[in-house]
Amino acid sequence: MVYNGTYYENVVLDKRLTLMGEGLPTIDAHCAGDAINLTADNCTVKGFYCINANSSDLGNYAGIHVESSNNVIVDNTCNNNDMGIVLLRSSENIIANNIAKNNAEVGITLNASNDNRITANDASNTIKYDGICLGSSDNNILTNNTVNSNIYGIYVARSSNNNIYLNHFTDNIPGGQHQPGRNRYFCGKVRQQRHLAVDTTPRLVKLG
Repeated sequence: MVYNGTYYENVVLDKRLTLMGEGLPTIDAHCAGDAINLTADNCTVKGFYCINANSSDLGNYAGIHVESSNNVIVDNTCNNNDMGIVLLRSSENIIANNIAKNNAEVGITLNASNDNRITANDASNTIKYDGICLGSSDNNILTNNTVNSNIYGIYVARSSNNNIYLNHFTDNIPGGQHQPGRNRYFCGKVRQQRHLAVDTTPRLVKLG
């Protein structure tokens, strides 16, 4: 258990561990790397406020960076980083009930990551690009996420067999984008968005 307070450090989980915050303790990366980095499988990270994972280069650092599998990342807030939450070559993780706002590059991103569940997160107000991004990532489920005020709401590239449904979009410019792949999109609540979801009528679309 980690108690409320501000910790100026870069936390690395390189063995199986449950990391629980009480009172939303702050992990301030102080522009020196990821706030929390998971390289071990079967970890839980819950209840942290991760900030200032920034670099002087192109966006390299994240509030929470996952490069392992079978982890549970819940109830965290990752704001004001290069990227909020990153999954890289990771599988079978649960990313739920997190807030990833006001990050420079992307709120939540999956790169070469398969079979993950991304649910009930708020990925909004990204400064440059995407609320949620999937790149070379297959068989993921994205549902009940809030994706507001980004350039692209959800961006999908070189990815297949993902189920993206019942997410909530507002004021993204132009909303969502996809590149061809066999993904399924089921619309949620939408306002002022074109491309990925176009209205509030539930429907199933299979892109080939």
